[in-house]
Amino acid sequence: MKVTQVKFKGAFEFQPDPNQRLEFVASFELRPKPDKQWSDVFDCEVEGYNAKQCGKLKKGENIDARQFNHDDKNAREDVRVACYSVGEIPSLHEDLKKLVKVTNNKLMSVASKSVEASKEIERLKEILNPEV
Repeated sequence: MKVTQVKFKGAFEFQPDPNQRLEFVASFELRPKPDKQWSDVFDCEVEGYNAKQCGKLKKGENIDARQFNHDDKNAREDVRVACYSVGEIPSLHEDLKKLVKVTNNKLMSVASKSVEASKEIERLKEILNPEV
């Protein structure tokens, strides 16, 4: 199932430790609710994105900063991300929308190849001679 919307649900302040910077946790909702196959592909995309973000961390920043968290077991439609200012939320929203587009495109490509393979199988059933 293709996800067509990434809705910003809100954000709340979070300070895991008094010695650390104040963070904001932004929450997004994927619509329509993705199925398991979509979520699996999306999780792979998120892992790649998060690995890149980890390499961009500045000294003293939380390792989870600007990394998307997608809990596909309990609520496949929910995605959260921590950041250090409300001003970061629009660019994180755009990044999330890009990840959704990449996921949608990968699944469309897989579906297209599957249809092509099915057609070729049917064609082979018609043309291959069963006689020995």
